[in-house]
Amino acid sequence: MVTADRGLIGIALGNLIGNALAYGPRDRPVLLEVSLVAHGWRVSVHDFGAPIPPAEREALFAPYVRGIRATATPGAGLGLFIVMRIARLHGGNAGLDCPAGGGNRF
Repeated sequence: MVTADRGLIGIALGNLIGNALAYGPRDRPVLLEVSLVAHGWRVSVHDFGAPIPPAEREALFAPYVRGIRATATPGAGLGLFIVMRIARLHGGNAGLDCPAGGGNRF
């Protein structure tokens, strides 16, 4: 059972999947994973693009911040900030890791 605001979760997932499609390679899949964790659920969106440099990772969740590779793609730099806000409204958090197999997992 999941207690969540359907509209807000839809916005967060739309932002994450949209980013994965925009910045990941077109010939690789985007993976959506939902898993049960100790105190709730983890939802992950994984692209297989070049890993985001470590120096950029934390700042990406701040408002109006865009990664160095985002200059060719239109946007205001609010998508991940909104994802973080929605996650926190639901008692969670948002983050990024770059798995050994490549890509970025939000």
